[in-house]
Amino acid sequence: MLVEALEKLIISGSNSYPIYVGFLNASDLLRVAEVPNFAKSTPNHDIATNVLTPPVKQWQRPLIPSKRDSIVNTFDGTGEFMPNPVLVAERCVGAPPIIGISPLVVPGGSPTPMKVIDIPEPSSGTDFPLWIIDGQHRITGLGDPGCAQSDNPIPVVL
Repeated sequence: MLVEALEKLIISGSNSYPIYVGFLNASDLLRVAEVPNFAKSTPNHDIATNVLTPPVKQWQRPLIPSKRDSIVNTFDGTGEFMPNPVLVAERCVGAPPIIGISPLVVPGGSPTPMKVIDIPEPSSGTDFPLWIIDGQHRITGLGDPGCAQSDNPIPVVL
């Protein structure tokens, strides 16, 4: 899946972090991203142990169906839209990058400030390349096949 995005480099001490801002529709994002959430039945001790033992695998609360359904009902063809960005991160803790980043070049060979992000779609049984850090209810609500806005673009920050 190819996504065009604007890149900004954030410098913090001796570290630099590229941030990308682009657009994806919720149904596409759900094909390449998952929420690192724990189950409602996960004991508190297990949650605390996970958070204190890097790499952390699950830290977000479970999906709240009523919150997700409220988003579906609010944005299902009502003339409203969801401009709030969703925060995602590449799932490559301690591993080589999964996604590819290349400059967007216009005809004639001139580079632009835009980048093309190549996000591989996972095959059956493999991990998703992205984590949804913030926006699980927005994405699962807007990405619901019954939601009229599942193909509308939403801002994504990677």
